[in-house]
Amino acid sequence: MRNAFARRAFAMAALALCLLGAALVAQAGGNADVVGTWNLEFNDGSSVVHPTLTLAESNGALSGQWSGPRGTADLRDAKYADGALTFKFKQKVMVREVDFSFSGKVDGDKLSGNLTTPRGEIPVTGAHAK
Repeated sequence: MRNAFARRAFAMAALALCLLGAALVAQAGGNADVVGTWNLEFNDGSSVVHPTLTLAESNGALSGQWSGPRGTADLRDAKYADGALTFKFKQKVMVREVDFSFSGKVDGDKLSGNLTTPRGEIPVTGAHAK
């Protein structure tokens, strides 16, 4: 009786570890589609801007930087799930720090979405630079 209980407990523990491992692999693999450098483009109303988005993954967490004509900013709250990419960053504009956010979709090596600024939304497109 005791051996049967021990085998069931061991089987349940092994199953739990397998499920946890599968969840971690799925989570880590989910970000693989967006990791790397993205060459972006948008029109800010006065000119066409070509920033670079760099995304990295560590322990399932997404991080990165937005680099453009106003400098480089670290991303906050970067998330990617089911083809949707979102992140936030602050950048100095004139003499103050301004909040920006991005929300978009990844389709293969293409990215499209909107950059939300204090003046409204700006459409952004991009391509993965592999």
